[in-house]
Amino acid sequence: MAAGVGMVGVGSILLSRSESLSHFYAVYAAAGVGQGAATIIPISLVITNWFSAKRGKALGIVMTGTGLSAMVMVPVTTWIVVTWGWRTSYLIMGYVMLIVVPLILLFIRTRPSDMGLLPDGGEVRNEATAVVDGLTAPEAFKTPAFWLIGGMMLLGGLVAMGIGVHLMPYLTDIGHAEATASLIISIVAGLTVVGKLGMGFIADRWGIRRAVALTFGIIVIGILLLMGAKAFPVACIFAVVYGFAIGAPLIINPALTAECMGLKHFGTVFGILTLLSTTGVAAGAVLSGVIYDSMKTYIPAFVLFIALAVISGICGVMARGARSQGG
Repeated sequence: MAAGVGMVGVGSILLSRSESLSHFYAVYAAAGVGQGAATIIPISLVITNWFSAKRGKALGIVMTGTGLSAMVMVPVTTWIVVTWGWRTSYLIMGYVMLIVVPLILLFIRTRPSDMGLLPDGGEVRNEATAVVDGLTAPEAFKTPAFWLIGGMMLLGGLVAMGIGVHLMPYLTDIGHAEATASLIISIVAGLTVVGKLGMGFIADRWGIRRAVALTFGIIVIGILLLMGAKAFPVACIFAVVYGFAIGAPLIINPALTAECMGLKHFGTVFGILTLLSTTGVAAGAVLSGVIYDSMKTYIPAFVLFIALAVISGICGVMARGARSQGG
């Protein structure tokens, strides 16, 4: 995590001095590698190691950072750009990231056993109590649960990005002013914070399978509302409903992986699964654009995304069931 954050910080400082498009792309590529090493995968690894009984709640609290950052840092960086320019904005953000590096090294430990503890604050009394079980990557590949989780993450990422990237043009196409569309998108971002906390609580209280089913069920309802969002009240209801659910996979994905694959090799297994999610994210934005260009409307894409969201939810529910049957 420290190395990844350091790469992002140095990358931001280098971007502030960029003089060509090729330099800009190269630095962003390197910073992207650093971001991957510093964010979702290692954060999920640390939290799943440290928490068991209330893992969903812990993941929900931690992952609210993604929504809060959109609400807080986007206006802040925009103000810096308007006031002092984009180079100064990159420079300031770079130094802020570098300040975080020693804090990571000082406070974060990968596993509670590194400090003589067990998850949820228990104490290690003998070596047997500290043993962590889990499947290796080759072992995981042989299980139906792994591929079902991979299908859930791939299709879930495709749906989320297919809608997210094109939400502004869709809302303006159906008659909303840009300021109104921005407000609706802000509501979506704000509700992801509430949704992560709520879905984390549900996962702990009623189980990960119910959390998966509820999440994708609400996403489907949200997309249906989006298709009728020409009226401003409907658009606001969409923002609340869809925003509550669309951030929940950040909780569900690592929690379900930990339950089905174990913790011993969680980082490797979840990292591979995240590649599938990233593939879906990349495909979703392009797919929406291709459908819109060919049909001059986003509605067929939304209908497709409803079907994919249903399949994604089924994959997640079946993954937990497959793990239960396999012991």
